[in-house]
Amino acid sequence: MPVCRELGSHEKPLKQTAASKDWYMEDSLFLEYQSPLEEIVPFPGPLDEAIWGIFGASEKELEKGVHDAYMRMQMYLAES
Repeated sequence: MPVCRELGSHEKPLKQTAASKDWYMEDSLFLEYQSPLEEIVPFPGPLDEAIWGIFGASEKELEKGVHDAYMRMQMYLAES
């Protein structure tokens, strides 16, 4: 599922190569596609918690927090 919830709509089509047309859903299908998305309740994961931990931090703490978050993301990607 795309992160951008508007992706695939007429306003934000999926970009194709220069030789093909952009792809998007008809309005009625896009509304049907989006209706269950409103029912999904997001829940925080470890990366969200890492990002929240850097709010209000000093410059040095911010650099360490960003570094730690990037290292954690790399570990998660390496495991997948």
